[in-house]
Amino acid sequence: MKYLIVATLILFTTAEQIKCPLEIDTSVSCTKENRLTCAYSSEGYQLGTFENPCFACRADKASYYETDACKLESAPSQPQSSDSGNSSSTTSKGNTIIKCDMPKSDSPICPAVYKPTCGLFNASIQCFKAPCGKSFGNECEACSDKSVDSYFYGDCDEVPQEDPQNPPDDSITYCTEPRPEICTADYTDTCAFLSTPCFSDSCLRSAGNFCDACSKKDVVGYVKQSCDKYKQIYTQYPSNLDDKDPQTQTEEEAQDLDSQNQETSKQCGTKPSSCDNVVNEVCATYKCNDATCQKEYQNSCQACLETTTISYIQGKCQTLSGTILGLALLLQLII
Repeated sequence: MKYLIVATLILFTTAEQIKCPLEIDTSVSCTKENRLTCAYSSEGYQLGTFENPCFACRADKASYYETDACKLESAPSQPQSSDSGNSSSTTSKGNTIIKCDMPKSDSPICPAVYKPTCGLFNASIQCFKAPCGKSFGNECEACSDKSVDSYFYGDCDEVPQEDPQNPPDDSITYCTEPRPEICTADYTDTCAFLSTPCFSDSCLRSAGNFCDACSKKDVVGYVKQSCDKYKQIYTQYPSNLDDKDPQTQTEEEAQDLDSQNQETSKQCGTKPSSCDNVVNEVCATYKCNDATCQKEYQNSCQACLETTTISYIQGKCQTLSGTILGLALLLQLII
C-alpha cells in the first residue's frame, strides 16, 4: 500500500510535464488561446513562457512543456561551459548574463526590492552602441519589458570583463568594399555584426555564410560560428575583442552614431511646431533608453519634431529596420 501511494504521488507531480510532438506541421498556424505555458529543453532548462502549448513546442530546442508560466530563476553560482546548453553565461568577474523566462507585461507586479539590473535589448531594437541595454531596479522589471530578452546584475556601463588566461579563439573579420553581389548557397555557421563590440541580439544577425553576411550593407563584420555559440563566449570575455578590433569605436565616437557620415550630418535647430508630408527621407540618430539608435523619417522636419533626435543625414538608414520603415511610409502615402 505504501508503494502504491508513493507511485501515485510521483505520477501527479510529473503529470504536468508534457512531451512536444517530434514532428510539427509549421504550415498550420497556432491559435490565440491564452493558456500560459513554460517550454523546456531536453536538459531541463527553461526556454520561456508562451501563449499556449502550440507556440511553446515551436520554440528552438523545445522538448517538453508545463501548463503554467515559467518562474524566474536566480543566476547559477558556478560558471557554465559554453556547450552546456544553459541559458546563462558567467564571466570571470562574476557578472552573469541570464535569459529572461517570465511573461512580458506593461504593468508588471514586481517585488519592491532594489537590485540594479541591466536589461539587454532583443532583436526588435536596432542598436549601435554596446551594451545595448536599459537600467532597471531589479530583474523582474527588466524581464517584464517587451524589448528585453536577457540581463545581468549591475549598471549597463558595468560590462563583463575578459579572463586574460582564457581569451576567445575567434575574432571579428571586417567586411570590405566593394560588397559581394552574388553568393553561393553553401551554408556555414556565421554570425554577422551591425556594430562592435556587441552584447545582445539587437546588434547580431545570423547569416548563411561569410559572403551572405558582407552582402548586407548594415553589416560591419562577422565571426565564423553561430550567434548562439558566439554570445556564450563573448559574454565571458568581452574586452578581448576590443584588443583585437582595430575599428572599435572610442567612447566619443560611439556617442555620435552619425559619425559614419560627418560631412553631411546636420543638427536640429529650433523644434518645429508642425510638419508637412513632403517625402525627402532622412536618417535620424536618437537616444533610445541608454543606447543610440537610428530611425527613418519622411523629411528633416519630422525628424526634428522628436525631442530625442540628436542629428540626421540625408537618405535612408543603412539597416534592415530602416528599409522596412521606408516601405511602410511609402504604403501609407499610396493608401
